[in-house]
Amino acid sequence: MLSVYSNMNSTRKLNAGIAPSGLCRALALALACAALVLDSSGQSTPSDYVLFQGADIYVGHGNDLKRVRDVYGDSWVVASGGKDQAVNSGQGPIGMKIDPVQKMTEVSAKIEGMKAEGAYTFANDPSVKLTRSLSQAADLSAGDAAAANQANAQTIVSMSATAGGSSTPTGTSPTSTALPTQSATVNGNDSLAFQGWNTGEGYDLLDVSFKVSSPVKLARPYMVVFTKFIPPGAAPGTFKDLVYAKALDPIGTAPVKIKFEQAGFPPGYNLLSLDIHLYNEGVEVATNMSKERKVMTVAEAFDYVKDAYLKAHRADTLAATPIMTDSLPSDFQTKLAEGDYSKTVYVKVSKDGIGEDAYADPQCTRQIDDPYLDTVVKCLRFKPALRDGMAVEGSSPVNLSMLRA
Repeated sequence: MLSVYSNMNSTRKLNAGIAPSGLCRALALALACAALVLDSSGQSTPSDYVLFQGADIYVGHGNDLKRVRDVYGDSWVVASGGKDQAVNSGQGPIGMKIDPVQKMTEVSAKIEGMKAEGAYTFANDPSVKLTRSLSQAADLSAGDAAAANQANAQTIVSMSATAGGSSTPTGTSPTSTALPTQSATVNGNDSLAFQGWNTGEGYDLLDVSFKVSSPVKLARPYMVVFTKFIPPGAAPGTFKDLVYAKALDPIGTAPVKIKFEQAGFPPGYNLLSLDIHLYNEGVEVATNMSKERKVMTVAEAFDYVKDAYLKAHRADTLAATPIMTDSLPSDFQTKLAEGDYSKTVYVKVSKDGIGEDAYADPQCTRQIDDPYLDTVVKCLRFKPALRDGMAVEGSSPVNLSMLRA
């Protein structure tokens, strides 16, 4: 079982409902629609895609585990019954499952200036221990002096009383050593107070800082950090895990500094690995530190997704579904802003997943005569229609206003 430490600072509010997915909602591979830029000829060109190994996280109480879609305060946020639900340790022990998943995204954030080093918690800081020990030693020394002075005073009083022929004052004894003995007993614990007063115990904290930026604004980001470590005295080949999560402020093109401290390590731990996973609105975003990272062109990304789709549905019958675009005309967004092409059209799709022609009706009997629209439709890429697992020609409704250049 993973130990979970959630230091999740955030000013977010839980949503009452889950936003519906858009045209280019990710597959299991988290594929988003293509971000496009203009080349020197004025034609829009798609950005590269990044294939990487991400992580899907499931949390809950008992065996009721649901996929994490956000982080809020000290809680994980999951979808339950169409609404956001907070899961935190205040409701009982949290169960967790982490699935490594190959994902693909058009957005790749940049992490730079990464610094991770061992540190001490306040309670384990040698300088704090030294200060406490010195303070305690000073208190004990003052107590010893006071006790010795009082014992000496008792002896003087007794001797004086004997010399004067008077009885010993009440509460005193010429041979009393009670206070010095008590003080000596406390004094005997000095060695306990100084135990661990050296750096040999080792660090029990991880101090991490870096800067992160993204070419596309991440409005609702959060990070999850996985660490593997070897506790002192652990058997060879064994290790433990810690998971840390934190909601982040919006991330854009200007680098944002992130700093956090992860606690929960035993003193003297040996860090094996630290993996940072970045998410935005529940969808994982690749970074330059992602594992098994591979940059792909649109064509390569489309072939990869299509092949994975066919392998996953070897015996299924399914309709065609739009997943990405190639090079849209450079003025397409302008036309959308002017109200053109706002209606849903029905696109005939080849068995290879390429858009062919646009129609005004679901039965594809009334073809739309519009050369510009034909250009746009031929830029669309689909998961092809399947019949018993075989790719066939099909059709799909497309809301063109969901496309972006």
